Amino acid sequence: YSIGVVLYQLLAQEVPFRGSVRMLLQQVMHDEPKPPCRLDESVPRDLQTICLKALSKQPHHRYATVDDFREDLQRWLDGKPVLARPVNLIGRLARWRNRNPVVANMSLVVVVLLLLMTGMWADFTLELTFAHNELQNRNNALLDANTELKTTTELAKTEQRHAREMAENAERQANLAFRTLNRLTFEVQDALTDHPQLQKRLLTASIDDLNQLSEDVSLSSPVLLTLAVAWIRLAENAAASNQLDSATTCLNQADSILQSASADLIETAAGQQCLIWLEINRGQHAVRMSQPAEARDSFQAAADRCQRAEHNHAEELQLLQSHAVALLNLANLLQSQPGQQVELRNITEQAVSLLTTCSRISGNDPEILLDLLAAYQFQLQQTADDRRPLLLKILAVIEQLQSQSIPRPLELRTRNGCTDGLQVTAQSVTDLSADPESAARLGDLRQTLLRATLTEQQLLFTAKSSGQLSETDFQMLGNRLSSVLAAIQSAAHTPHPPIDRLSIHHTTNVQQIQPGPLSPGTREFDSQRPDMTFRGQPENQSAIS
Repeated sequence: YSIGVVLYQLLAQEVPFRGSVRMLLQQVMHDEPKPPCRLDESVPRDLQTICLKALSKQPHHRYATVDDFREDLQRWLDGKPVLARPVNLIGRLARWRNRNPVVANMSLVVVVLLLLMTGMWADFTLELTFAHNELQNRNNALLDANTELKTTTELAKTEQRHAREMAENAERQANLAFRTLNRLTFEVQDALTDHPQLQKRLLTASIDDLNQLSEDVSLSSPVLLTLAVAWIRLAENAAASNQLDSATTCLNQADSILQSASADLIETAAGQQCLIWLEINRGQHAVRMSQPAEARDSFQAAADRCQRAEHNHAEELQLLQSHAVALLNLANLLQSQPGQQVELRNITEQAVSLLTTCSRISGNDPEILLDLLAAYQFQLQQTADDRRPLLLKILAVIEQLQSQSIPRPLELRTRNGCTDGLQVTAQSVTDLSADPESAARLGDLRQTLLRATLTEQQLLFTAKSSGQLSETDFQMLGNRLSSVLAAIQSAAHTPHPPIDRLSIHHTTNVQQIQPGPLSPGTREFDSQRPDMTFRGQPENQSAIS
């Protein structure tokens, strides 16, 4: 800084600041010195910049050492760009020309020659462009003459093309209306599962519009399938409200529409899926009407149709899933009938095999995993030997579901399904713990069960805090998980009652085992879950911690 003051005096013939000691201190701290060029216009700008850099208020803005200061002064003396203020490109070129006049003059000559050559090339290119444009104009004239020769023919085709465009436009509008109604029938309905009255109104409106569309389409149009599915969903809505007569009417309407469809439409994967879904819903309706024989016939017909359709549509995901759902409904019906154990076991094994294939194809879709979880619980009920491998499969499916991001409409069913599986597993662990030989092999199973139960508790709180579960559902599921934790603790530390005092009773609500609706995407149908209800819980109901 002091050397900067001396340099300032040399340049401006006076000190940067004047006044009393107090004024000097005030100016040094707060004021900037006047640029020397204001006092003497002959002061070079770069030299002024070096001086002002040395007098900077901030220490880190000054030269760090005297050597840096000296080096910058020497650079100015040598005509090089100073470090205090890097000069622009023009300034650098000017100083380089002063240092190297011969090289600079030669470079200037080269640049001038390049500019002359560029101008000559541009002139030549311009002449070529003019010639090309002239040829292009002549070619366009020939094309215009040819167009005039075709004018008569084109005029004759104009009306025909206009009519075709109008027909295509009408078809596009019809397709747009169909897609809108299709989305209203399926996607919107799936999002309104908790609002049955609103579902009914939207379905009724969709059916009215679909009826109008179906009057103007062929018998092979997918509009008929969507209309049939809308009637089936309306039947489900009526059945949920215990309006069984109305549900019967809706199912008959769907059947009538499918019978009027063309054979080609029915033979498609979507057509077969629609018929299968109708048979499954007929079976469920027969169960509600206390007609087990008719229900069994419908479920068996759905399974048989799935088996036939799979030959023409190999590994069609929705057909395989519907086949498994039909078998699960049939198994649920047979478990209450005596003397059906062998057939029940075979049906359940077939459903498990189908759902395993579906899970592989879909990449562990959560809805299919819930079906598979229900099928494993059916198998567990029929297993009297070593249950441990099957219990590990149940826990594996539960952990897969817990690791996934579940869609909001599926959240409650997923939490119910996982809690059912945990309760069934906990009860089986309690039963097996009564046998010392079996209890010795339950270490890893008990740990897996505990881990899955604690994870389910966390997911339950998350779903409640995000508004995906109501307070009633949260309390109900929380109490059931508390019973699972109590059973785990009881199996690990306390004596157990005889096995016959704690048993599993599956009471399956058949109305809940349903295939889902036809959708416009690749997944044309989905399926709802069986509700596995656990009974015979331990009396110790601890709170969720």
